[in-house]
Formats: sequence, C-alpha cells, structure tokens
Amino acid sequence: AAAVDATSTVNVVQELGSVMQTLDDDQARANAAKERCEAQRAHSAREEQDVKANLALMTSVQRHTQAAMAAARSNLDRIAAKAKALQTSTKTFSRAVAHAMRTLRGHSNDRGTIMAAVQRASGALGRSQTSSRRAAVERLARLHEELEAQEQWEQQYRTQESSLSDAFLEYARDYQELLSERRTHYERSLSALELYGSEVAGDMAEQSGALGTSGELEKESQDLCDGILKFYSSFHQRRLKLIDTLKDLLPRMPELVRSRAPQG
Repeated sequence: AAAVDATSTVNVVQELGSVMQTLDDDQARANAAKERCEAQRAHSAREEQDVKANLALMTSVQRHTQAAMAAARSNLDRIAAKAKALQTSTKTFSRAVAHAMRTLRGHSNDRGTIMAAVQRASGALGRSQTSSRRAAVERLARLHEELEAQEQWEQQYRTQESSLSDAFLEYARDYQELLSERRTHYERSLSALELYGSEVAGDMAEQSGALGTSGELEKESQDLCDGILKFYSSFHQRRLKLIDTLKDLLPRMPELVRSRAPQG
C-alpha cells in the first residue's frame, strides 16, 4: 500500500508540475503577445508621425508653389501692361513724328515758294541801277540767304528727327521682343508650377487618406490588442489563484492520496 501511495503521489505531483509548466508557458505567450502589441503600437505611431511629417512638408511646398504661381501671374500682368504701354507709346510717337514731318515739309514748300518769289523780285529789280532799288535787291538777297539757311537747318532737323524715330522704333521692337520672350518664360514656368502644384495636391490628398486609414487601422489594432491583453490579464489573475491553490495542495498530496486510496 505504501508503494502505491508513493507512486500515486509522484504521479499526481508530476501532473501538477505539468499543469504549472503549462501555466508558465501560457504566461510566456501572454508576455510575447503584449510585446507584439506594444511593438505594433510603436510602429503605427512612427508611421503616423512619418505621414504627418510628409503632410507638413507637402503643405510647405504647396504654399511656396502657390506663392511662386502668384508671382509668375503678377509678372505676366506687368509684362502685359508694359507691352500695351509700349505699343501705345510707339503709336503716339509715330503719329507725332509723322505730323511734325508733314508740318516741316509744308514749311519747306512755303519757304521754297517764297525763295522763288524773292529770286524773281531780285531779278526784276536788278536791272535798275537806282540806289533805292539796289538797297531793295540787297535786302532781298539777305532774305534769300536767311531762307536758305533756315531750309538747311530744317533739313538737318528732319534728318535727325528721322534718325531718332528709327532708333526709337528699333528700341521699341527690341524691347517688345524681350517682353515676348519673358512672357513665354513665365507662361512656361506657370504651366510647370500648376502641374507640380496639382501633383502635390494629389499627393497630399493621398497622404491624408492614408493618415485616416492608418488611424482607423491603428484603432482596430489597438482594440484587438486591448482585447488580447484584457484576456491575458484575466488569465493571469486566474493563473495566480490556481498556482496558489496548487502550492497549497502540494504539501498535502501524500495525505490526500492516502485518504483516497482503497482500503486493503
């Protein structure tokens, strides 16, 4: 009977030891699950921070892009205003020069008529040798010289005015071409900025959507982890109670085995 009691006691103790080992293994799995949940939580937090950092960077890029687009549009408006003002100035200048040239040519024609009349009068008076007529001829000669001098001066003035007009018109054409080149440059820049801004806006929308989805997944993951940890916490409490019970039973196992053994 003593051998049976000893064997039974050993068997029961071994079984209880296996139970405690199983409980320890379950606790190890609980700890591993907790570590995985914490690692997943940290990973999700890092991903969220990365997405938020990307969104902040994209927001800054979008602000700078919009500022550059506004500057390009402002430059295009100024170029258009300058081109219009230059076109108006060119037309006004051309009309003024044309009017001045017509006026000067009219003066020249009138002067030519006067000079011809003076020559005829001088010719008519020149045949007389009286002192009064000689004086008149001299005055007519001086008048003719003055008219010739004035004609020469106006011819020089017309030549200079024509050269100035040609130089101004050439400058206006060159400046108009420069404005056209600058307009093309800013139009291309604006087009590129608009395309880039559209791409940035699309990326921001995608990142915002990813952030929302990440938040939802993180909440679901958190809820799952909380449920698992709650389960293992409850299991841990039961485990502690069971271990305490087993520890209380082990010293009493021989007596319990003997009391339950069949009487011989």
